[in-house]
Amino acid sequence: MNFKLHLLKVIFVGIALTLSSTAKAQLCSGLTNLTANSGTITDGSGSANYANNSNCTWLIQPAGNPANISFTMDTIDLAGFIDAVRVYDGTSAAGTLVAIYTGRNLGFTAIANSGSMFIQFTSNFFGNADGWSGSYTSSLTNCQPNTILTAPNGSFTDGTRNGSDYANNTNCEWLIQPTAPGQFVEVNFGRFAVAGGDSVILYDGLNASAPVLATLIGNVNPGVYQSTGGSLFVRFVTNAIGRANGWTIIYTTQTIPFCNGLTVLNS
Repeated sequence: MNFKLHLLKVIFVGIALTLSSTAKAQLCSGLTNLTANSGTITDGSGSANYANNSNCTWLIQPAGNPANISFTMDTIDLAGFIDAVRVYDGTSAAGTLVAIYTGRNLGFTAIANSGSMFIQFTSNFFGNADGWSGSYTSSLTNCQPNTILTAPNGSFTDGTRNGSDYANNTNCEWLIQPTAPGQFVEVNFGRFAVAGGDSVILYDGLNASAPVLATLIGNVNPGVYQSTGGSLFVRFVTNAIGRANGWTIIYTTQTIPFCNGLTVLNS
């Protein structure tokens, strides 16, 4: 009888050890340097939960000093609100904090404009979960040519976040062309600062062959501009010297006024 009990205990202990080994949380550690133009980052736990007391970092520094590094959280499951992924614009946690991801919140895309991005994952001593996975891309320019905007209202920037300077040698274009007929486009600026020799040019039409509404320079908010028809074209050009904080355009659409019927003038 004692032998049978002993045998059962051995079996149960063996099963417990097997389950414990299978479900063992995985620990990441130290600094990982990433120099590829794009890639994927995870907490390293695979199919297991991540470990408690994790402190893992990644330094993203693609070749060519990119103007823009973007990080998007693809999946996330972190315990509580203490375990977190923090993203910094810079080479360490002393840089500018641009995003914090906790819980199951995918949040927004984090952008670094310094040429380096630093990511830190920390967890506390109790509670864990499946973990997280994110992806990053980089670009030598902050904005792209031939961006078409068809929503009736919206906003866009030179490609950098507020507080970070735009890149030199930029040549980017946006066509605001809402799909609804009979509308004109109105733009105003949430912020505006461009260095000497750089400019934002507004065109009353589909492209840079249309009449120029304004050539905007300096660091004073230029106010409101309107197209005469359903399209407004924006071009941003910078030179090789000097940079500034950049700009944000907010645009809306309104019905083009027209006359109708008979108007009698007696004066």
